[in-house]
Amino acid sequence: MGKYPRVLIVNAQSIYKKNATGITLQSIWSEWDADCLLEIYSDPMVMDESNHKFKSYCISPNNVIRLARGRVAQSINSNIKATNTQQRSNNKIKSYLRQFAVCELDSLAVKLDESTLEAIRVFQPQAIYTLGASVSILRLVNKLSVQLNIPVIMHFMDNWAEHIQWEDNPLLSLYKSSLKKKMLACIKRCKLVVTISSSMAEAYHEKFQKETLVLMNTVDISRFKGLTSKDTGVIHFVYAGGLHLDRWKALREIALSIQQTNGKGILDIFTSKDNIELYRSGFETLPVAFYEAVPHERIDEVYQKADVLVHTEIESENLKGFFKYSISTKIPEYLATGKPILFYGPRDMKLFEYLLQNQVALTLSLIHISEPTRLGMI
Repeated sequence: MGKYPRVLIVNAQSIYKKNATGITLQSIWSEWDADCLLEIYSDPMVMDESNHKFKSYCISPNNVIRLARGRVAQSINSNIKATNTQQRSNNKIKSYLRQFAVCELDSLAVKLDESTLEAIRVFQPQAIYTLGASVSILRLVNKLSVQLNIPVIMHFMDNWAEHIQWEDNPLLSLYKSSLKKKMLACIKRCKLVVTISSSMAEAYHEKFQKETLVLMNTVDISRFKGLTSKDTGVIHFVYAGGLHLDRWKALREIALSIQQTNGKGILDIFTSKDNIELYRSGFETLPVAFYEAVPHERIDEVYQKADVLVHTEIESENLKGFFKYSISTKIPEYLATGKPILFYGPRDMKLFEYLLQNQVALTLSLIHISEPTRLGMI
């Protein structure tokens, strides 16, 4: 255990969760000595622990959180999200209330049980690594850092330090104030701030006056390099990911443009079953094929099918501020394939600038989302 420092990972979601953040975290920590890692997280999940490299402890929820995660509450939450996606102007109040409830739950203090505390004492961590982005987690990280007298390593993957996803919600002013206060308390405990992109590193070095390190999703290039698609006479544009955060709107614009090629192209969308059911109707009559998402262990099969790999973001002041400096988990994987990449999104996003300056993708800027037949090429 002398080769690597002992790191305590503290986040809302486990490193083993099967989402983009989990994929990035697993790739970052894959080469670390497993005996020098210990994780605690607050969002319960059912998972197969047979492939875990190191020990993980889930924080037991209090009664309020347990009730909020119950079946009835989750059903109500899903219904609000579904109607809010398709009829946003008519459901803004419902949306604001749902967001307020989520943030209020996030503000509740979490308490570690004795077995988790004992595991931390035995482990004797030398540093705490966290993604932050949660009042309860930031409060816990700061408390542990002070009690154990060890530094914090904060890793920013999105611009939540300045702009949360729900920035326009008037009910969240106190929550945003609390989030930033807890973040600054943790930043004071940091010797190093890690960021997802070089542009974020520059901005946050100036903002926090801390040493910064750029660390995005790391990939095994040999896994993706040389993936060739079959020549079918049709150009396959492939998008793999969620359709939430209004990404479906931009993808619909791409599909409308492909439709003008008179059968020479098709947009293949690999996404969750829930997303397919929720958004399929918006693509009727368009050259689009939906497929259920595959486990990330098989994502190379999806990329192999592609002639062009697609990534997109939407023109939204709220979302654009949150993703201002972000680089998606998919981008390093896309680059590793060596295949053509199409990025369609706001020109003032740093990801647009990164891809354009390095000349590694065809970058298209959003003109007007309400005029779905127009793609403006830069």
